[in-house]
Amino acid sequence: MKITNKYIGMLLSIGMMLAIVTGCQDPSDFRKVRNEAITNLQRGGMIDFDDIRQKKLLKGDDPNNGVFTALIYDPNNNAASYNVGINVGGTRVQLGDEYTTFPTTLEIKASDIRAATGVDLEFGEAYNITGEVTTDDGTVFGPTSNTITTNGNGETTITGGNTDNELLATGSPQALSFPVTVVCGTVTEPSALAGTWRARETRHSSRVGETLNGNDYQIVAGPGANQFTIVNFYNQGNDFIVTQDPETGDLSAEAQLSYVDDTGRSAYDGAPVSSQIEAVLGPQAARNYGCADLIVLYLYHTRADTGGGALSSIRSEIRLTKQ
Repeated sequence: MKITNKYIGMLLSIGMMLAIVTGCQDPSDFRKVRNEAITNLQRGGMIDFDDIRQKKLLKGDDPNNGVFTALIYDPNNNAASYNVGINVGGTRVQLGDEYTTFPTTLEIKASDIRAATGVDLEFGEAYNITGEVTTDDGTVFGPTSNTITTNGNGETTITGGNTDNELLATGSPQALSFPVTVVCGTVTEPSALAGTWRARETRHSSRVGETLNGNDYQIVAGPGANQFTIVNFYNQGNDFIVTQDPETGDLSAEAQLSYVDDTGRSAYDGAPVSSQIEAVLGPQAARNYGCADLIVLYLYHTRADTGGGALSSIRSEIRLTKQ
C-alpha cells in the first residue's frame, strides 16, 4: 500500500494522543508532571508594584511626616486582602488598613512607623516593610521563602514559607518584602548646596590612609547640570565632582583621583587612590538630604595607578553637614 505524507501525519497524531492518554492514566507520571504541591504554589497569592523600577522613598520635609505611595496590583487575580507591616521586637505590627480591591494605591506613612516603633524617624534611615496576601480560599502568603525538594518518585516536599525565592529576588516587582528610605520631600538643587560643609566619617577601612573627620569643605554648583563639586577633597588639591538624580537626590560619581597614599605601608605608600560613588538604589544609596542640611556619601576606593584593585570592600561612609 502506498503510504502518503497525509497518512504518516495521521499515524503520528494518533500515536501522540495515545501517549497523552496513557500518560495521564499513570498516577506516578502525573505527580512528576503536575505535582499537587507545585500546583498549589502556582495558585498562590502575590501583590506586585505596577512599576518594576518603583523607588521606595518615604518623602517628607519632616522625617516623621513622610509618605510613600505606589500603585499595586494582584497579578494572580485571587487576592482577597493585602496589608503591610513592620517587625518590632520580633513581632509584626500592621501599618494602616487592609486593601481589598486591586489595583489600588498603597500608602505607607512615617507617622504609622513612628507609632509602631515608638521612636522618631531620621533622614537616611531605612525600614523593611513586609506584605501579607490572603487569597480567596483563606490562605495567607507572606515574605518567607520556601525550600522545594523532590525525591526519586517525583514527590515534592515544601518546607519554610510558601513564597518562591525567585519571586523575592532583587529586581522583582513583588510587594512582600521591601525597604522604604526616609528622604526629603523635595530635592535640593546643587546651587542651594553651595557653602561650607563639615565631614564626619562614620565608617572607615584601615586600608584607606586618609580620614576626613572634622574637616570643613566648600561645595560649589557644577560643572554640569545636576552636579556639585567638593573643593579640595581629601585636602590634596583634588576636587570631587558628584552627580545628583534630580528626582530622588541619589548621588553617583565616576572614579576620580582623591589623594596619594602616604601611610608608609608598602602595598599602598605613594600610590594614587581614586574614589567613586556607585549608583545604588535603596537604603545604601548616597543621597542629598538638603532639607536637613545633610549629604551622605558611600565612597569606594581603588588604586588609580593600576586601574582597579579595591583597597577594601568596606565603603567609607561620610556624612556632610552644612555649617
